Amino acid sequence: MIQAERDVEAYRRHLEEDQEKARHEHTDEGIKEELEELRKGLASKETELEGLRQILDASEGKDDELEKLKGDIEDLQADLREKDRLIDERDDEIDRVKAQASKDSEELDEVYAELEAEKRRAEERQDSTDYDSKLNEVQEELQEALEAKQQAEDNLEEVNIFFVTIFRQR
Repeated sequence: MIQAERDVEAYRRHLEEDQEKARHEHTDEGIKEELEELRKGLASKETELEGLRQILDASEGKDDELEKLKGDIEDLQADLREKDRLIDERDDEIDRVKAQASKDSEELDEVYAELEAEKRRAEERQDSTDYDSKLNEVQEELQEALEAKQQAEDNLEEVNIFFVTIFRQR
C-alpha cells in the first residue's frame, strides 16, 4: 500500500514535470489533450486506489480479500509504470521529430540563401543561360528541401496520431 502511494506520488510528480515542460516548450494542442487524458487517468487511478484502500481497511481480517487487493494494487502500480514509460517514449519521439524538422528548416534556409546569392550573381553577369540553369538547379534543391520539410511535418503528425490513438485505447 505504501509502495502504491509512493508510485502514485512519483507518477504525479512526473506528470507535473511533464506539464511544466509542456508549458515552457509551447507544445501543440495534441500534447495538451494527451496530458489532460493522463491527468484524468491519474485521477481515475487515484480514485480506484482510494477505493481499494477503503476496502483494505474494512477487511483487515480477511486474508483472501487482502491478497486480492494487494494484487490489484500491484496491477495499478504496473499500469502507472507502463504509462510513464509510454510518456517517456513519446517525449523521445517528439524530440527526434523536432530535431529533424529543425534540421530541415536549416537546410531550407540555406537553399533560400543560396538562391538569393545565385540571383545576385546572375544579375551581375547578365548571363541568362547560366542563370536559368543555376536557377533551375537551386529551385530543384528548394523543392527537395520543401518536400523534406513536409515529410518531417507529416512524420510529426503521424507520431502525434499514433500516441493519441495508443492513449485513447488505454
